[in-house]
Formats: sequence, C-alpha cells, structure tokens
Amino acid sequence: MPLKQINQAAKVIAGGDFQKRIELEDRKDEIGQLAESFNYMAQELDKLEDKRREFISNVSHDLRSPLTSIRGFVQAIMDGTITLEDQNQYLQIVLDEAERMNKMTNEILNLTKIEDKDIQMEKAPFELNRVIKETLIHFEPLSVKRQVRVEVVLADVETWVCADKEQIIRVLHNLLENAFKFVDDDGLILIETTYMGNRVQVSVSNSGEYIPKKDIDNIWERFYKVDRSRGKDRVGTGLGLAIVKEIIKNHNEKIWVTSEEGEMTIFTFTVSKFEKRA
Repeated sequence: MPLKQINQAAKVIAGGDFQKRIELEDRKDEIGQLAESFNYMAQELDKLEDKRREFISNVSHDLRSPLTSIRGFVQAIMDGTITLEDQNQYLQIVLDEAERMNKMTNEILNLTKIEDKDIQMEKAPFELNRVIKETLIHFEPLSVKRQVRVEVVLADVETWVCADKEQIIRVLHNLLENAFKFVDDDGLILIETTYMGNRVQVSVSNSGEYIPKKDIDNIWERFYKVDRSRGKDRVGTGLGLAIVKEIIKNHNEKIWVTSEEGEMTIFTFTVSKFEKRA
C-alpha cells in the first residue's frame, strides 16, 4: 500500500538515510503529490547532509594546518632545534597561527548567530560616505605595501541610508578584504555608490584575475575557496563572503558579483536610502 510505503520511507529517513526515495510516479492523485513532496524533502535533506559533511571536513582541514605549525614550532623550541636568537621569529609565527584559528572560530560563531537571527538587527539612519571612508582607513597600510591604487566615486556629497550600521561596516570590510586578497600588485580597487530608486547601490571592484563562471554561484558558500593558488593572501577563512550574504539577506537587500576575463571583478549590494527631512 502507498501509505505504508511512505511510512516505511519516513522511518528510514528519520534514521539518517536521506537517499531513500518513494517510487509512485504513476500516481497523479493526492497520494502521488505526497510522494513527490516527500522525495523533494529527502533530496533537500540529502543536500544539507552533504554540506554538513563538507563543513566538518573544511573546518578540520583549516584547523589542522595551524595546529600542526604551532605544535612543530613549539616542539622545535623546546628541544633546542630552534636557537635562542631565532625563537622570537618563530614565536611570532605561532602567535599568527593562533590568531588565525581565533578569527576562524569567531567567524563561524558569528555566521551561525546571523543565520539563526541571534544577532538583533538595529536599523537606523547613518551617512554612508563617512562609513566608507572610515572603513578604508584600516586598509591604508596594505594599500601602500602592495602599491594598490584606491579610488572612491560617490553619488553625492552626503548619502544617507537606513540599515544596521555595524553590520554594513562588516559587509564593506569583508568585501574590501576580499578585493585586496585578489587585486594584482600595482592594481586598482574602486568603491562606487549610485542611486537606484529608493536604494543606494554600493560596488567594490578590483583588478586582477577574474572568477571563473563555474565558481560564481559557489563563492557565497562557507569555506569555499575559488583556487588556493589565486590571490596574494591564501590564509583567509573562506567565511567572509558567506557572512556578507547573510547580512544582506537579513536586510532584505540584494548582492551580486560580475567577473569577466579582462575586466574588473565587481561585488555590488543595495541598501535602503534614507531621505532626510529639511
């Protein structure tokens, strides 16, 4: 009986086997529709399980690497392989790896909180141009070191928006961090704002290698890295763009990326415009 078959399949899936499917393709009635919905549910659960396994694998990989370095250098210091004169140099590496692990665990926690809506969003008016300029200040040393030219093109002298200021700062910081990771030395990063109806469109562009089409849809996934050989900084957590996407999603706004060979890679998001009263 179809209902008995559905009941048995439900128990199998409840036991963790998400590949179970119901074969009732010849049924066009409500039972057939139920079976079709059941199979769709099982398919989505199977995808979630694959992502869970991939997430655990990626976390394990990204934690194992710094832990191996820390253990190796500490052991070398303790057994005297590293001389006293060189100890500070290697202790700095240990500290950097510990900071990398701390950053990754914090970003995992923050992403989980954002996804679960545990971080309360506090929308309020603020002046976007000032936020952009203040965020750019943090990247001045890197810009000088890499000899990267940074240009800012603003839609107006003042641009007022309504959003969670701290979260938008996080979006800008992560997008700029990503742009500096992949911009070529002596390259260009462009931040631009334009009006689009009742929205402000913010774009962060960088010269350098483009993102292959096969990777465009996946760059928003946790720990996804386009190519570990790309970019000047290969020690990122792979969580920055996932956090950006969730923040913009929680604002009911949009974000997208365009990247073509020979052209700049452009990340663009929208934010609600705020009209100041005279």
